[in-house]
Amino acid sequence: MSKEFENYKSAATGFSGQNSDVQLEWQRLFDWYASDGRQLFVDAFAKETGLRLGTPQAPDDLVGAAIPKTYSDLDNKNTGDAFYRAHGFWFLEEMDNIFARVLRDVAEPEAVPSLGDVLRFARPVLMDSVLLFEHWGTFRAGGPDVYGIGKNTSEHIMAFYQGARQTIYGHGSWNLSSADNHAD
Repeated sequence: MSKEFENYKSAATGFSGQNSDVQLEWQRLFDWYASDGRQLFVDAFAKETGLRLGTPQAPDDLVGAAIPKTYSDLDNKNTGDAFYRAHGFWFLEEMDNIFARVLRDVAEPEAVPSLGDVLRFARPVLMDSVLLFEHWGTFRAGGPDVYGIGKNTSEHIMAFYQGARQTIYGHGSWNLSSADNHAD
């Protein structure tokens, strides 16, 4: 593992939700990503995989490279560079979209709970970016458990359904979704 990856992993996993002040935690994540978090990912990705995340590809090309049609197609895709480049690009695109649309400072007190929803979405995306390195090491480089992060690779459809409802309606909003998120 490179120092670039170690720096990125250390910083990215530091946003685990231990801070109870939602606004302060959002500001901390916002400042980190804007100042050096994004570049830390790009540097670590290039150093570990040898792949650059420069020029974006057409959306159809990204989908074709990253989303398997069958389980055997997954076995083929996750051993190729295009798969990891597409997922790395999508991570950056998603995080850039989040930070472009949500203000760092929220003046209205009633808007602060919405930051909690944003954090509950952004943190797993951030953790998945670290997991991307583990998947690359396991399936592309042939060295499992090198990067020291794991995750359940399957999800029960009910947990997925509840997670989707929470994303749409928020957590525990008038019986439209449950308060606890069991989906990953």
